[in-house]
Amino acid sequence: DTFGIGITAHGPNWQIQSNTLRSITTPDGQDGATANGIECYETGGGATGSNFNGLVISGNTITGRSSAYGIYVRDSTNGDPSRVMISDNYVSASLGVLVSVGADVVVKGNTVVATTGGGIWINAGTNPIIQGNTVSATTAQAIKSAVTGTVIDGNIISTSSAIEAINLTSASTNTVISSNKISGATSGIITNAAGTVITSNSI
Repeated sequence: DTFGIGITAHGPNWQIQSNTLRSITTPDGQDGATANGIECYETGGGATGSNFNGLVISGNTITGRSSAYGIYVRDSTNGDPSRVMISDNYVSASLGVLVSVGADVVVKGNTVVATTGGGIWINAGTNPIIQGNTVSATTAQAIKSAVTGTVIDGNIISTSSAIEAINLTSASTNTVISSNKISGATSGIITNAAGTVITSNSI
């Protein structure tokens, strides 16, 4: 239990696996709900200035982050990390998984419950894969990408009626959206990006 960030990774080849991260509020009002579950950032500790190539975040349970991110791969100033695997986690948070940097990031097999924000958002990087996740979101997009070459495949998505299940910005060119199952959304898939392929989805 923590009222701060559960785990902060800084450095290459970290493996963060099979942890249970809960949040608490302390008697003096420090609120764990406002702190990220797992945060990946290149500064701090003995690995200041390094990237986090080869990072694995797998099999963790993250709960109680109702005003924070569950898993957050933050912006980097020393080059994009690569080969980041985020898989088979259970995340209950305001925004479940937020990736703001990275090449070849895979978000696969996670169960994400987004309480007040989005489900899985990729804001920067190259060639991310979002595959086989179960995502529930109520107030913002379940899956959102602003990255070219994104693959969104085989996800099960449920949303409230007022939002889009999958949203692509104009920057997410040449994206493939395939074999997703979408329910409850006013709009299943929204995109104005060039070269988008949409195939075999159930909406």
